[in-house]
Amino acid sequence: MAEHKLNRQYTAEEYLQLELADPEAKYEYVDGQIYAMAGGTINHGLLISNALYWIREGIRKAGKPCKTFSGDVKVFIESTNSYLYPDVFVVCGEINDQNAPNQAIQNPKLIIEVLSKSTQKYDQVQKFRLYRANPSFEEYVMIDQEQALVESYRRIADDHWQIKTVIGLDKEIELASIGIILSMRELYEDVIV
Repeated sequence: MAEHKLNRQYTAEEYLQLELADPEAKYEYVDGQIYAMAGGTINHGLLISNALYWIREGIRKAGKPCKTFSGDVKVFIESTNSYLYPDVFVVCGEINDQNAPNQAIQNPKLIIEVLSKSTQKYDQVQKFRLYRANPSFEEYVMIDQEQALVESYRRIADDHWQIKTVIGLDKEIELASIGIILSMRELYEDVIV
């Protein structure tokens, strides 16, 4: 979740060096601008943990060649010259990190963001626009931490996206890009909504 903008233009190389110099800090980079990242709430952390666990379990049970990543790993979008930290993302097949070896992945298939009041518009509009510029990206899932509500966007052709909203703990979420289904009850386990 981007919060504070640093006040000058940076090259991508300067940004990557800044991140390496201070591994405790996290910054997102969008075409010359660097944004400091803020921490999350307890609900935010629980939703990320639950999503990682249940997606990993679904991938394992289905025998899919996919890997899950948390918000500690960056995604690089070459066409927008951006490095972003999704809360959760999935890569299927080989990992492409050629632009920043062992620092940023270029081929996410599924990206999940847990929404917060301070970053909801950023995640829904600007960040989604940046993610969409990545050709490997097929599905975007936004999880509300205040209520049992999930919105997913699935690429159906070029820049045409299909939206689906799931409300309620008794429902399921289809992650079509990776062929698994998540239970809302499991996703929101221990989360106070």
